[in-house]
Amino acid sequence: MDIPEQSLKKIEGNNKEREKVRKKLEAEPERSGNVISFFLFLSPMPTFIKIFKAKSVEAFMPDPYVTTTLNCALWVFYGFPFIHPDSLLVLSINAVGFGMEVIYVTIFLIYSDGAKRKKIFIALLIEATFFGIIVAITLAVLHGTKQRSLLVGTICIIFNIVMYFSPLTLMKQVIKTKSVKYMPFYLSLANFANGGIWFTYALLKLDIYVLKNYQIGPTFVTIWKAKSVQNFKPDPYLATIFNCGMWLLYGLPFVHPDSTLVLTINGIGLVIEGIFIIVFIICSDGPKRKKIFVVLLIEFIIWAIICVITMVVLHGTKARSLLVGIVCIVLNVIMYASPLTVMKQVIKTRSVKYMPFPLSLANFVNGLIWTAYALLKFDLFILIPNALGSISGAVQLILYGAFYRTTNWDEGATKGTSNIELSSSNV
Repeated sequence: MDIPEQSLKKIEGNNKEREKVRKKLEAEPERSGNVISFFLFLSPMPTFIKIFKAKSVEAFMPDPYVTTTLNCALWVFYGFPFIHPDSLLVLSINAVGFGMEVIYVTIFLIYSDGAKRKKIFIALLIEATFFGIIVAITLAVLHGTKQRSLLVGTICIIFNIVMYFSPLTLMKQVIKTKSVKYMPFYLSLANFANGGIWFTYALLKLDIYVLKNYQIGPTFVTIWKAKSVQNFKPDPYLATIFNCGMWLLYGLPFVHPDSTLVLTINGIGLVIEGIFIIVFIICSDGPKRKKIFVVLLIEFIIWAIICVITMVVLHGTKARSLLVGIVCIVLNVIMYASPLTVMKQVIKTRSVKYMPFPLSLANFVNGLIWTAYALLKFDLFILIPNALGSISGAVQLILYGAFYRTTNWDEGATKGTSNIELSSSNV
């Protein structure tokens, strides 16, 4: 049946009206977000006036400003039209933020003592090196805005989380001293308002990278859509959930004190891996589901035995952290060594199709950041496996760059070939 021309015009008019409303709704959080973000960057001003007057940083911590500098630089890069088009407001506000954070860090350097100044310089050098690597990989290896925004957006998610977690060092001090003297109120308020406004903007634009949420990776999107795990393996997720469980035990204050960051990130990792495994169980057939339950039961029994030995047999944090730390090292080394089979396949087939780039990059970044953290705290249990992990990740990225052009992306998987995924650890 033909629709009358008058009705078509009416429908078209309604669609145009809806589009105007949608754009207006998007524009409001964008503008509000930039205003709030500007105040977020301005909020440390009272702190730095105090530092300038006292000619000393006193007990203030540089962590939030050093972290935010790299975060702004990455978001500026993300906002470029050849990375993620139509992101002018993201680009502009983060460029302003980057300039202001550089000023704050410079003031911090001027009024810090030698030890603190050295620590800041090392952190900035690591950040600059990391940023240079990301820029080089994005522009030289990846082609097209879709791939580039996927990589840079994923990195931005990670560093936004790091930025929002950086005040944990201040919170720990507040709880310990029962004083908020060195936790600026305006920074906390602006942080909260900024997150809320940009969260709204991201929902309206459906930009998952600005949304700053953990997301289900491509593997689980594929599984969920197909309602079947197909040839995907549960092994990396089963190994990672056990790994997170062990590091969670290691980070508890009665095992290894002052390990808040280790504790928090592995708590989050445990939940995320738990969700992945639940999806895997739902979409698996009977035998595979049974295998997963058996492995989870074995892992839980081992974890419970180690908990009992740690709490009942061993006394004092030194003995406890030694035992749990050694177990964590062994697990981390196994996880970082697991990609060797995939690397062998990449060299043999001259194809990186079954070596997911985001996972290889996350492996490298994860190892690098935790290595830096371990060096600052000089924790050998964290240092050894993550130094090996960063080397493993670097080798994967080199292989990706070497064989990217020789990969046939359109070629279907041969029968009986499993989709291979690398495992990655949170510590």
